[in-house]
Amino acid sequence: MPPPRAVIYGIDDSALKDGIIVTADGSNYEITVNALYGDKAGSELHFDAVDGTPLADWVGESLRKLDMCWSTERPSDPLL
Repeated sequence: MPPPRAVIYGIDDSALKDGIIVTADGSNYEITVNALYGDKAGSELHFDAVDGTPLADWVGESLRKLDMCWSTERPSDPLL
């Protein structure tokens, strides 16, 4: 899945056309990515967001797509 698009407040304010968005409850989503550039220095990129944001939508869609991979039953060990 393509990653969510980051909105940088102050530079791309199109997400704030109706004013400041304040959320007092709900879920919090975080993703941290560590990057190395060959033998050069690396960096860390961190996003956090709440419900109704592109990151929350991306997490929700990823979990829906992976839902068939999970089971409530413990897998059996064929070697036992």
